[in-house]
Amino acid sequence: MKENTIVESERAKLDFSFDTEESNKEEVSQKIEEISQQAGFNARISTKPVDSNDVISEPQKMDRRTRTRTGRTYAFNTKIKPEIYEKITSLSDQMSDEEGRYVSLAEIIERSIGALEESLEKV
Repeated sequence: MKENTIVESERAKLDFSFDTEESNKEEVSQKIEEISQQAGFNARISTKPVDSNDVISEPQKMDRRTRTRTGRTYAFNTKIKPEIYEKITSLSDQMSDEEGRYVSLAEIIERSIGALEESLEKV
């Protein structure tokens, strides 16, 4: 019969041989960076400093799936014609540009219903 063999994988060798009370923050950060690179970790945050004077040459198009807290909690799923969808999304983009904030498709539908109700009251 075969004997049970244990395969040992090589473990990461981490050396934390510095005293945090006596070391300054730069030394600790440098040591952490070295250990992270040796272990194969990638940085998830940008280390590039942010300049508040940077000007974005082209406006960035907002993702239509971006969610913000709006108080809308009821799901409404329906099928519409492609040209109506394009009208709603173009109105959303136009209103977003005018108001300087993201105006959702639901808000466009709500405003449209409000305008329809107002026009019906006048009749």
